[in-house]
Amino acid sequence: MEDWVDDRNEREDLARRAKDRFWEIFPGMADRAWDGIKKRITGDAAKLNETSKSLRGQITINKRPIIPSASTLYVDNETFPTVLLEITVLPHAKCIKILQSGRTAPDANFKDSKETLNMDLDGNDQVVITDPNGQDLRVPDGVSKYILERFLR
Repeated sequence: MEDWVDDRNEREDLARRAKDRFWEIFPGMADRAWDGIKKRITGDAAKLNETSKSLRGQITINKRPIIPSASTLYVDNETFPTVLLEITVLPHAKCIKILQSGRTAPDANFKDSKETLNMDLDGNDQVVITDPNGQDLRVPDGVSKYILERFLR
């Protein structure tokens, strides 16, 4: 005869198996999503550089003296107002961190801001990314748009 202890143990076992399954699947899916996001941002930045009339200066990808790791992407423009982004995927934390530095004039101080895009899996084991307001950003195009729109007037 089952009792509350057995019920609790079964629920805990199911939760543990679900968590284990998540961590078996998520890192690989997050890496594939990140690769797609990097490619999309790079392609969209090149297209904006060639075609946009509202771009506030050429967007560069990974042109800093520091070589980025596979988990980091540098997206910058150095025309005023300057925007410098360091975008880092952290699969173990289920997020993408964005560090933004910017200044409006050569004599102005840089102002820094940070934001986090949350990552998770949907019911079909596909990566879902949400902005700080909880809005779903389609992967990879919605993420690229979210990041690159800050370079437009």
